[in-house]
Amino acid sequence: MKKVISLMLVLLLLFGMMVPMAYAASAILTVSTTSGEPGDTVTIKVSISNNPGFSSLTGLKLKFDTSSLQFSSVSLGSLLSGASVNSSTGAISFASGTNVTGNGTLFTATLKVLSSPAKYGKVSVSATYSECTGYDSDGNTVSINLAVNAGYVQIKCKDGNHTWDEGKITKEPTSTSSGIKTYTCTRCGATKTEIIEYSHTHSWDAGKVTKEATCTQDGEKIYTCSCGATKTEVIKATGHSWDKGKVTKEATCTQAGSKTYTCSKCGATKTETIQATGHSWDSGKVVVEATSTEEGVITYTCTVCGTTKNDLLPVVSDGSESEQATESETLTEDESESSTEAFIDSETQSETETETETQPHYAPGDEPVGPAAPSKENAATNSNQNTADVKPTGSLFGWIVIGVVGFGILVLLAIQTARKVKSAQAAKAAAAAAGTAAAAAEVEKPAPEEPAPSSEDSLRAAAAAVAAGTAAAAAEVEKPAPEKPAPSSEDSLRA
Repeated sequence: MKKVISLMLVLLLLFGMMVPMAYAASAILTVSTTSGEPGDTVTIKVSISNNPGFSSLTGLKLKFDTSSLQFSSVSLGSLLSGASVNSSTGAISFASGTNVTGNGTLFTATLKVLSSPAKYGKVSVSATYSECTGYDSDGNTVSINLAVNAGYVQIKCKDGNHTWDEGKITKEPTSTSSGIKTYTCTRCGATKTEIIEYSHTHSWDAGKVTKEATCTQDGEKIYTCSCGATKTEVIKATGHSWDKGKVTKEATCTQAGSKTYTCSKCGATKTETIQATGHSWDSGKVVVEATSTEEGVITYTCTVCGTTKNDLLPVVSDGSESEQATESETLTEDESESSTEAFIDSETQSETETETETQPHYAPGDEPVGPAAPSKENAATNSNQNTADVKPTGSLFGWIVIGVVGFGILVLLAIQTARKVKSAQAAKAAAAAAGTAAAAAEVEKPAPEEPAPSSEDSLRAAAAAVAAGTAAAAAEVEKPAPEKPAPSSEDSLRA
């Protein structure tokens, strides 16, 4: 019996001890990390998580190496609203009639990195407290255990004056990728990295075509190295391979045709224009004969398509007139001048002979002297009488010859001036006037020597002389018949 009672008492005692122990769970305090150089001001946060609820927290503050860091100030979070703070140490005391639940920042502290810190690198910063309690469900006060996760302040070398170690390869390079080497400052623990370049000569395989090239599009070929690296090569488009083409539309004389080519690889087509051939005319057929007054018509026919076209034939000229004009035009200007000069020399000689025959002849010493010498008037009268007594047979023959030659020259002159009728008429008038003056000058006295006349002057003088010669010949033949007027130049031309 006693044993049973003793056992029951032990169980009751154990049960009474378990209730407060179950409530007094642990909360977690976490201290943040930061970095700075000597002389810098840094900020550290302290937060709570897994909070079971607390009503009292005393002596809560940061713990750090005072030879490297110095407390400056503290700022309370919402969970510790109304708590008191020791301005010199930063210690916090909080008390409440109810439990404070929830997680978050309890406070934020400001620290200063000493100008000459005792330690560089990571300086540990933790949190401490005196007591933390709360109320259980029955209103009993229970103790709360706070686990602390410490943080640190990374004190770096001033202005980057680090002292690096020899470094350590933290990533080995491969045949396709670079490696990494990390250096650490022996004073502050700062680190830096360096890229290790990889060195590898690829050994490519024969490659594999992953995309075939077409006539118009490029293809692709991929090569693989034994290290697994790949490279891609472009396969150029092959271009079309055209056949000889097929005429799809024949070209005509007036319309173009077309020829179609087909690619033997992809079946694509292209069209080429065949130029029109143009008409191929025959030698033509006269359908209307040309006359001397009307044009004719000749018809040409295309030997390919049968199209016809007409052309005009020129008017046919008089053959005799054309032949005569052609022969007359062959006489050159030099020949005209030569004939004219010959005619003028012949006429001058005839006049000289006539004058010689009509003058009286005297033996030396028998010439009349003084009153016996004939005056000019008597000489003229005697000359006329002697001329009347001379038989005209020889003189008439000479005049006939001169007339024939002159007539030929006049015909030649008329042909040369036929194209300019008005100019020829003016020339005839001028020639008649010049001929009259020249004849009068020849009777009075021998003309002084002058420069040789031009071709045009010779022709005009010849025409005037012939006119005068023809008139004289007519007078000789008609004597002793009544004297008739000498024929004009125009009459001579008509004759």
